[in-house]
Amino acid sequence: MLRLPLVAATLVAAVIAVGAMAAVAGASYLKPPLGAWSLGSGSGFTRSASGFTLKNGKGSKKREIVLSNFHLKLNAASECEVAPKAMVKIPAPIALKQFHRGGYSAWGIGKNVGGEPYYAPTRVLVEGKSTKGYFYMLWNYSDPSVVTRGGVAFGSCTLEFNGGAPK
Repeated sequence: MLRLPLVAATLVAAVIAVGAMAAVAGASYLKPPLGAWSLGSGSGFTRSASGFTLKNGKGSKKREIVLSNFHLKLNAASECEVAPKAMVKIPAPIALKQFHRGGYSAWGIGKNVGGEPYYAPTRVLVEGKSTKGYFYMLWNYSDPSVVTRGGVAFGSCTLEFNGGAPK
């Protein structure tokens, strides 16, 4: 007779444990807020005229988060070999991926073979002209409403930034 309450108690404890693990897992996979974002500090570009947009994917990819309208306006003292105050854009929308480390997950774009955030090949528009380039971005592991770092590279120019947040 004692077995039935013991089995019931064990079953309840197992259900609670699975629920707690699911809650923890769900908490570590929070998505970055959708909408317009601004970039943090960096050199070679004007922060106030630079940013991007996050939105949901469309159709069969509606569960994805997509970065679009990424743009940097070079400042007058830019070291890049293009006209001062030129616009640099990533023309195609890019789906964010998740990076996993030490029980945490972060959203990002671009990975190297070791799984670390790193520049991935992409097309870059510089003053409206398409060129081969590279791009990466990583969100904060503990707060997906903060970009940790990122960068755009094309030709001999590399523009990196630290930080970013929703507008």
